[in-house]
Amino acid sequence: MKIDKATVTRLLKKRPNTAERQDNLWAKVGSGKRKDIHFFFYWTEYGGREYRKIGSANADTPASTLKELNAQYFQMLGRYQQGISPSDTDRMMSRAEKAEQSEKERLASRVTVEQIFKQYLENHLVKSSPDQYDIDLGRYNNHIHKPLGKKFAEDVTKKQIQACVDAVVDKGYEPQAHYIAEYIKRVWIYAIDAGHEDLSERAVTRIKKPKKPKREREATEEELRLILEHGDPVIKAMLYMGQRVSDTRAMRKANVKDNWLEITPDEYKTDIYHRVYLTKTVQKLMRESTSRSQSDVFVWAGYNGNCISESKVHEAFHQIGLDEIKEPHLEPLQLRDFRRTLYTFNEKHFNTYVAGAVAGHKKKGVQAVYGRYEYDEEKISAMKKWEQYLNKLTKSR
Repeated sequence: MKIDKATVTRLLKKRPNTAERQDNLWAKVGSGKRKDIHFFFYWTEYGGREYRKIGSANADTPASTLKELNAQYFQMLGRYQQGISPSDTDRMMSRAEKAEQSEKERLASRVTVEQIFKQYLENHLVKSSPDQYDIDLGRYNNHIHKPLGKKFAEDVTKKQIQACVDAVVDKGYEPQAHYIAEYIKRVWIYAIDAGHEDLSERAVTRIKKPKKPKREREATEEELRLILEHGDPVIKAMLYMGQRVSDTRAMRKANVKDNWLEITPDEYKTDIYHRVYLTKTVQKLMRESTSRSQSDVFVWAGYNGNCISESKVHEAFHQIGLDEIKEPHLEPLQLRDFRRTLYTFNEKHFNTYVAGAVAGHKKKGVQAVYGRYEYDEEKISAMKKWEQYLNKLTKSR
C-alpha cells in the first residue's frame, strides 16, 4: 500500500472508523462530513506497537501533497528496514540539534585577536599598570592589528604570529620585535586564563624572536645641552641624578633627608637600601616642582596629587625631540640612557665601585659578602663633579 489518489479514493468508500494495515502503513477512515483518511506509520518497539502520524488526506487533497506524504512514509519504512525506528530518528535528531546548538554557541562566543587585546588592556592593564596602557596600546595598533586583529583568535596559528613578529624585524624595529613577541604571548595566556579555552597555547610557544639587544647608547654633549636647555624640571632632575626613571618620578618627600634621597629595600628594584646624594641643582629643581605641586607626598606630582605618571614623563622627554633622532650610526636617545651616561662618567673619573654605588647596583661576589662600605663620601664627590660638568656645558654655549 502507498499513499496516492487511488488509495484515498478506495478508502473513502469504506465506513467511518475502519482501518487497513500493510507494510507498516496504517490508514484509518475518519468520521464527519469530509471523511479524512489518516495515515500512520506503525512499528513494534519494547514489546508494544507504536504509531507516528504521517498526515491526512481527502478527496480534495492535491496530488503534490499526496506525493509528499508518500515520500515521508517510504523514508520511515526505509529507515525502519535498516533498524532505525522513528523513535531512534527522534533521538538522533535531538543529538544533532544539540550539537548544532552547541556549535552555534561556540561560534557566537568566538573572539577576534582585537577583542582579546582590548579585554587585556581595559580589564587588566588599566587596573594593574595604567602607565603601561598607552605603550602597549601603541604596540598593538602599530604592529599587531593589521596582520592579526580581525582574525578569530582560535584560528590564529603559530606561523601567523611568527610572521607578525618577523614583519616588525623587517621594518627595522628589531628591538621592538622582542617586546612584541613577549606581548602577544602575555595577552594569549591572559585570554586562556580568562576563559577563552579554544585558544591554543601552542600558537605562542617558542616564537622565534631576536635577542633583546644589549643597549650601549649614551648621551652626547650636544644632547645633554638640549636637555638642560629645553627639558622639564623632572627630566633635568633625572639627568642630574642618573637613577632609574621609576625611582626618580616616585620620589617621596618623606624620603628626602639632609641632602639625601633614601630608598628602602622594599621600594627598590634590587632589594637594597640605596642613598642618592642630591646636589644643589637637583634641590633647586625639586623646589620648583614643589612650589607648583598639589601633593604633600610626592616631589614630582601630577594634577591628581599622585606621583607623575611614566607616560607624562615620556611625553615631557618627547617634547625635546631626542627620542626621534634617526641617524644611521645613532639610536634614538631614551631616558634610561641617562643612567648609563652617568655610570660611564663615574667609571672614567673615579672607578667601577663608585659608579656602581651611585647607580645603586647590588654588590656581587666577595664584595657582597664582606663589603660593608657604602661609599657616601665618594657619592658626594661623584655627584658634585657630574653637576659641575653639566653646568659647564650650559655655560659653554
